[in-house]
Amino acid sequence: MNIVSKAWLCGAAALLFGTPVQAQQHAEGGKAYAVFNCGQCHGEDARTPNKQGVPKIAGLDSRYIAEQTSKLIDSMSHKGAIAGCAEPPTRAQIQAIAEWVSRQPN
Repeated sequence: MNIVSKAWLCGAAALLFGTPVQAQQHAEGGKAYAVFNCGQCHGEDARTPNKQGVPKIAGLDSRYIAEQTSKLIDSMSHKGAIAGCAEPPTRAQIQAIAEWVSRQPN
């Protein structure tokens, strides 16, 4: 088997076996977005904000979203937005939300 065939098989296997995990993570991000009331300000679809001055975040880079969200949570500037939650999102939940938001059409 030549190198091209091996590379193609590895890529196909990654797509085949990676898809259920990615789908699970995507679903978890959407659930976390709802649980932590992100849609209250950014809109349920992350692209139609419900409050003036709140940015559309759909389609932004997931690393940027996670970084900014972490900073906002750490500074407690989102304290009012997540007031109904028992505790702020964990880093893993922030990352899941960021991945979900980044995949939403802008």
